Amino acid sequence: MRDVRSVVPLLRDEGVAVLAINADEPATRARFARETGANFPLLSDPGLETIRAYGALGESGLPLRVTVVIGPDGTVQGVDREVGRTIRAEGDRRVSRYSEDILLLFSDWDARLGSRVPRFFVPDARGRSVSPGRGGEVATVILVEGDTCEGSALARRSLASLLLNPTYRDAAFFSLVVPNGPDPARLAERPEPVVTGCDTGGGLARRLSVTATPTVIVLDRTRRVVYRGPAALERSGTVVDVVRVTLDSLLLGRAVPAPELPVVGTPVRGG
Repeated sequence: MRDVRSVVPLLRDEGVAVLAINADEPATRARFARETGANFPLLSDPGLETIRAYGALGESGLPLRVTVVIGPDGTVQGVDREVGRTIRAEGDRRVSRYSEDILLLFSDWDARLGSRVPRFFVPDARGRSVSPGRGGEVATVILVEGDTCEGSALARRSLASLLLNPTYRDAAFFSLVVPNGPDPARLAERPEPVVTGCDTGGGLARRLSVTATPTVIVLDRTRRVVYRGPAALERSGTVVDVVRVTLDSLLLGRAVPAPELPVVGTPVRGG
């Protein structure tokens, strides 16, 4: 609760309203709000109707920790069912990055080298909410591709080979497709086991500063961009080689090699 309270004023400045709901009785909820100094509405749903409608009721009959992002038009833009994975151990303390991640999602973020990228949400081919990673991974690999681009298909198959390698089981792989047609449902027929989201209109690709596909972006544990570059490489070898070196560096705690080709955020030294 304290974690969320700290960012509510900042979220309001961004035009974001925060609501929380659980199954407590109204009197219990009101007492909890007073005791914790809640600075946003705490709603009560003892009958579980609303909680069930949002898909936040677990098999045990108890509510789950779920975040639902609703757009200004009243439609659901994303559903995060991995809130618990934002909690990490730091020594003998448990620290949550939840509020920090939510604030980043609604900020004016970009994807230059060194910048942090939030767990954004996009629909998959069936309209379900998906995002790059579940939270807590050592690394996240995002492939931005065009669905009719031959180079993108080759890059996707290469990355799928890494996904199946147990060495990289602590990394997340995500494909963000800019559909070249009105029917993204055909993307569901892909054989590769890579989580795929549809960027209809290309808005997220532009936010990620991607001007050509395929492009690969690698994030570290804190979701900072440590590598970005074209996935159809000629001088630097295949995309799988470049991503493997990057992932190996992150797993071993070493510095990630700088991109051989200049990309957004690459420092330039005069000579």
